[in-house]
Amino acid sequence: MKLAVAVLCTDMPTQQSDGRTEVRGIYHRLVTHEFPTAMVGWLYVAFRLGPEEPNTMQVTFDLQLIHESGAKGALAPWTANVDRRRGESLGSIFSVVDVRGVQIAQPGLHEFVVWANMHQVASVPFLVQHT
Repeated sequence: MKLAVAVLCTDMPTQQSDGRTEVRGIYHRLVTHEFPTAMVGWLYVAFRLGPEEPNTMQVTFDLQLIHESGAKGALAPWTANVDRRRGESLGSIFSVVDVRGVQIAQPGLHEFVVWANMHQVASVPFLVQHT
């Protein structure tokens, strides 16, 4: 699996009739008046599957939130099933994670780290600022 895209977005990504995914409201910075504050939107991750990948597989994803100070938090893992024999995936796999309500305790640089089957596959950094 190779990472195609990993972004935070304010609007829920939507699948188009041609199979493409439309992602709107991409952001890398969150500005707030008070702490703790809650995240907004979704984390969208997409991967390309190589020819060496099996036709059927289950991918277990884990998500970790890390602050620049080293403080860490984890979100519940989720799974995705791929079966290319049934045409469910034409060489890609994607997942949308609802991060609304994830609490951010302090300003600074944060990142969501995505793990797939216990391998780190993506990092999505974002800045949280106080006004």
